[in-house]
Amino acid sequence: MTEVYLNAQEIAENLGVAERTVRRWIKSGRLPATKEHGTHRIRLEDAVELMRSARRGRLTRVAGATAESHERELLALRELYINAREEAAEWRGRARVLEEQLDAARRDLAGVREVTAPGALPRRYAA
Repeated sequence: MTEVYLNAQEIAENLGVAERTVRRWIKSGRLPATKEHGTHRIRLEDAVELMRSARRGRLTRVAGATAESHERELLALRELYINAREEAAEWRGRARVLEEQLDAARRDLAGVREVTAPGALPRRYAA
């Protein structure tokens, strides 16, 4: 399997932390990296392992927050996602009802046009 390497900025974006934090992890030895042409090369697998170890509580702080707070945030985001999906389903149902009402109104209008002569008012509006 081909190993995937990212730079410090890409790792920071993927983990949701500051690039400076990634550089500190590299400097402290928490995150293994090589440096080529002035750019850190970090194996994606090493970054994932760092996050796994943070979840297990080996690191007391990750990007200014505990691993437990990350878990709480993930659970909250999951709940928001589920609520958004439910709300989207509700809106789709409302849209279907409105489409049906619009179709019925179009059918009614087509029926009125057939009954009247071109340019004449419909019977129900004629005096």
